[in-house]
Amino acid sequence: MPVGGRNAWARDIIELDDRYVVTSTALDDTSGTLHVHVLSVNGEHLATHELTAPGDDADVCCLTAGSDGILVWGSVGLFGSSPAFLRFHLDDSLAPIGISNYPVDLELAFFRADNVVTYPDGGVLLFGYGREVPQFPHLWSAAFVKLNEEAAPVAFRIFTSGPDQLMTAQHGVYLGAEGNTLTAFMGHVSETEINGRTEFLRLDDALNVISGFPGPNIQNGWSLVHPDSVIGDQPYVHALSSGNFVISGSVGTIQSRWNAVIKTDSGGSLLATYLPPNTAALNTTPRLQAMAAAGMEQLHFCQVEGLQLGMSSSGDISLFMPTEPSRVRVIKLDTALNVMCAHVIDGHLDGRYYLPTRIRSTNDGGHVIIGASMEPGTLESSAIWVAKFPAEACATHVPERVAVQDHRVHPNPGNTSFVLHLSGVVQPGGRLFLHGPDGHRVRAVGVQGNRAVVEVGDLASGIYFYRIERADGSPWASGRWVKE
Repeated sequence: MPVGGRNAWARDIIELDDRYVVTSTALDDTSGTLHVHVLSVNGEHLATHELTAPGDDADVCCLTAGSDGILVWGSVGLFGSSPAFLRFHLDDSLAPIGISNYPVDLELAFFRADNVVTYPDGGVLLFGYGREVPQFPHLWSAAFVKLNEEAAPVAFRIFTSGPDQLMTAQHGVYLGAEGNTLTAFMGHVSETEINGRTEFLRLDDALNVISGFPGPNIQNGWSLVHPDSVIGDQPYVHALSSGNFVISGSVGTIQSRWNAVIKTDSGGSLLATYLPPNTAALNTTPRLQAMAAAGMEQLHFCQVEGLQLGMSSSGDISLFMPTEPSRVRVIKLDTALNVMCAHVIDGHLDGRYYLPTRIRSTNDGGHVIIGASMEPGTLESSAIWVAKFPAEACATHVPERVAVQDHRVHPNPGNTSFVLHLSGVVQPGGRLFLHGPDGHRVRAVGVQGNRAVVEVGDLASGIYFYRIERADGSPWASGRWVKE
């Protein structure tokens, strides 16, 4: 898919009857240009359209579909121009019908919109955050704009903390019959502190605070700056039909970070906790959305394992400077936070660094992950990444990467078949498992002695991953095979 600039990543995706629509932006592109990509239901790239924002330093956060077209939500003024929320109105062919600009009444040096809450009557709540200058260079403020169904602003609110403090609004949910919104705030922490405090505020129609609670501590005795609120970064909240909430986010410091999923009642009391596998020094969640509904009583949770924090060409910390591949793990949970199944996209197998921004459920019961992908060491040159998984993909667990014993696969690339040769003899009952790029198993072949022949003539072209197991299930070797 076209990159559209350095540090490019996909920001949102919606599924229509016959296609997917994906938005993307590039962090180094200050021209005000945003991109809308169209994919077929099979993932084929059909077209890319450019949207020009009324200002520079534009960003895009979300997509929503209405009866009269598609709405693209974002912000402008990230680095010094007049900050504002944006709305692009596109028709079914993705041609722009109109652009709306909702100024934020602060002089901000940095501004970004993250998510949007939709209401049954067609209205929306946009929220984001910014940094005020020059009086309070270390103060981040959370900003809200509520629009009615005709896209007219009906309420505006800014939440601030104190000097040398941060406050960002990162996600929210509409609470149904109550008519209120629960918003997840990350804040009350200085810019030099990574251990943060997450709060959840219940807002009325006028965006006034009705009540709130801090994210609960999941283990007493942890050495944290704010021990009453363990989730300190990237909070994402999902409302259950019971009135309870499932909340995910990152825990820890910039040197060591891991994830947590918790369940609370409506007042924030802790009901259940799930700690996903902590396989790397830096585990985190997708930047914008870590969970998606997988049916009425199930959730898909997504985490990144092996996040890379490098230094950009400007000397800032960058997520787009990887030195090693990463993994993406998707875990299916019930609403009691029991694990039902999981699957892994292992960048170590194909030499890729994956940086997801969002996971969403799809109409067929599966899910799609979007973000960026790149080869380690490629100096901030990323590609837009979209990976669609069917419902049954989660039932096929792709094991962790194993140490590769001496073996040979040929021809590679190949077309109709390939042959595996192992050094040494695998005891009777050894098996070779071949998985497609989506993690779904496509072949299971017995190993005879130290050799296996795999017929692949009916498979589509692309990258496949194989794993060889001994008869007792222990790993022997793994690698990548390419179908021409």
